[in-house]
Amino acid sequence: MQKKLMAAAVAGALAMPGVALAQNITFSGFFKMGVENIKIGQPSAARAGLHDSELRLTDNSSRWIISANEDLGGGLQAIAQLDVRFSPDNGNIAGSGNSWVGLRSKQTGTLTFGRHDLHYGRSPSDLPNKAGALKAAAISIMDHMPTPASATTVGAVTPIANTTRTPNVIRWDSPNWGGFTLTAAYSTNAGAASEADLADADPGAGTGSVRKGSAFNINPAYTDGNFKVVYSH
Repeated sequence: MQKKLMAAAVAGALAMPGVALAQNITFSGFFKMGVENIKIGQPSAARAGLHDSELRLTDNSSRWIISANEDLGGGLQAIAQLDVRFSPDNGNIAGSGNSWVGLRSKQTGTLTFGRHDLHYGRSPSDLPNKAGALKAAAISIMDHMPTPASATTVGAVTPIANTTRTPNVIRWDSPNWGGFTLTAAYSTNAGAASEADLADADPGAGTGSVRKGSAFNINPAYTDGNFKVVYSH
């Protein structure tokens, strides 16, 4: 009962500033499509008689973003963002982008609750957010690590931080301290769309279908003119 009341109180506190958010709303985003030809250069014997190339349309993370903010006084702002990803080539649409609500202050930084890119995409390239295909971006290489070869996997890779946005995140972004910034984040369950681990049949025996787990991300950065150093763990 106590837990439910606390959750309701937090939700109510965040919802109250939202009543006036319509006063400061920004719409942004972009369409990014490509035409590509994919060819398998050395098809395996198992692909004998199968196609080894195709011409196709590809969406490169087109998105529509609604951002909102409202001054609460004393240099504090209530903020929110809805990041909707869509695919013009096949019509798929989902609110799977960086979506969150929170508070922002020049003195204490920004505290948000929601879904965020953490670690993923922290390579120096800004290409995915500007021009070009995702396959040409540094994240295509930097956000995966090799999996040791075995009898069944050769040259396989393991995605780092799910190679996508992390759900259930509490995130703090520091103010800019003379070029130094810090992002510290904690996910109550990084592997599920919600805290579905409560449905685990027998947590002690590990027989449930949903993993209970959390994750954190520490991401300091220093920028001086055209020089930038970033660390993400």
